[in-house]
Amino acid sequence: MSRLWAESWRIGLGADRVEALRLRPFTRAQVAAQASASVQGGPAPLADRVAAALGLALAEAGAGRGQARVVLSNDLVHYAVLPWPAGIT
Repeated sequence: MSRLWAESWRIGLGADRVEALRLRPFTRAQVAAQASASVQGGPAPLADRVAAALGLALAEAGAGRGQARVVLSNDLVHYAVLPWPAGIT
């Protein structure tokens, strides 16, 4: 399969929902399939529950090979504020 024919995916991961868009080859703007899945509550870690919802959304949208761009919600990202090193100007 040519890389030009590879599917392109846009995936949004949030703490409560996962969205997946499959874009048509060559156009990169026309949506071929769209799916979403809710993240279930429970004792499992949030990352595991989001991964399970992602699997459901991709299966519903007809996942195949291709490139994916993923956007993460702030709920899934940890930030660290570090002190500024004195030697850097």
